Parts: sequence; C-alpha cells; structure tokens
Amino acid sequence: MGESPMSDESLQLNPRQISPCSIASLDAFAARLHYHRGQEICDDEAASPCWFRVVAGMARRSMVRLSGRRQIVGLLLPGDFFGFSSQSKSFAIEAASDDTIVRSYPRQRLETLAQTDPRIAQFIRSLSSEMISGLEEQILILGRTTAAKKVGSFLVSVTKRLTRDQAGWILLPMSRYDMADYLGLSVETVSRALSELRKSGTIALAGTRQFRILDADAIEEGAVGGSLPRTTPGSRDCEVTVRV
Repeated sequence: MGESPMSDESLQLNPRQISPCSIASLDAFAARLHYHRGQEICDDEAASPCWFRVVAGMARRSMVRLSGRRQIVGLLLPGDFFGFSSQSKSFAIEAASDDTIVRSYPRQRLETLAQTDPRIAQFIRSLSSEMISGLEEQILILGRTTAAKKVGSFLVSVTKRLTRDQAGWILLPMSRYDMADYLGLSVETVSRALSELRKSGTIALAGTRQFRILDADAIEEGAVGGSLPRTTPGSRDCEVTVRV
C-alpha cells in the first residue's frame, strides 16, 4: 500500500454529492491509497481517523460473527464514501478487488472545514442521505422472495453504477462468494440463480464475472425465480464461512 498527496488528478464526484466549488478544498489534503484484493483498509470504520472514497475497484463492509461466518453489509463502488458515520457495530473495510484505489481525508480536518464552509457541511449531510438510500435499496433486494429474484435485482442495481463496454457487457469487480455473503445465500445458490436467470433470457453470462442485462423489466417485475427455493428476509439458506 502506498500513500502520497494527490495532485495528479482532480476529484471527480457525482454532482448530487458535492459541488465543484468544494473539490479544491478537499484535494488539498487528500491522499491516494492502493490496495490488493482482501487487504484491509480499516479494521473499525467508526473509529477510523480518516474518511475514504473509492476511486477504482471495489471495497466491502463486513463483520465476522462468533460462528466464524462473514456477513457483508455493504459493497462500496467507485464514488462511494465510507468512514464518515459513527456506528454501534464495528465493521471492517477490505478491498474486494485487485488494484482498488481509495482516497482518504483526515476526519478532523473535514469536520473543522464543515464548521466554516457551508458547502462542506452540505456535503457531509448528503453523505448521510446517500447511505440511507443505499440501505433502502439493499433492503428491497434482500426482501425478494426467491434467490433468482435477489440475484437479478442485485445485478440490475449494480448495472446502474458500473461501466459497461460497447456491447453492453459489465465486469463484476467482486467474487461470487462476496455476492453470496451480501445476499445471505450460499455461493452454490448464487451460481444456480445465475444459471436460471440466463436460461430465462433475462441476463447473458460470459465467464464467471461478465454479464449483460437483457430484460430488466422482467427482473424488476419478479417474472423470474420460480424453481429455486424461497427465502425470507434475514434468513440464509446455509451458513457461509469467511472467504477472501
């Protein structure tokens, strides 16, 4: 992992997250960090002295229960910030893909700026709204009644945020184990769900991580997933141990 002041590229943020006027204020003290898949970014998000933003690759927010089972509670894609909220649970953040690039911002510096710069204060408030929106979407995905519907809804969700090639193919920056631990399923069930979605004509698959959505409406309307076992919110079809 390397760290250096950022001066080579400007901070490219979603306009709904931060105004262009605030970018220069953040660029002045941001650092650029590189991680490999499975490498820990911080072991306790709430206690971290920095806030972070994923620039490339992907990170995962997770915890390991006493049973040894890992539970992923958040997948952080390029543009996502983390480490800015105080939480009752201790979540660790790890890189979920190789060549993950993260920018870090000293927490105290940002909080001090927020007291004097209303744009930074608004930015921090918007982060809370973004986090709530992400949790709401996750709840809707986990609330689907079959494994195929969960997996399909998840793919539709990430399609909105990941870059696709000219033919419409998207490369998932995560393993099927990560997807399984995020959706509360076993990796075997995730694989069967992907096969069912492919056979139903709603997605196309190429290899283990490339996919293309062919019929998002069918997925959103729940017109898939009739043959796999039903699941209920908060349940898992089997225990999944820690995998990296």
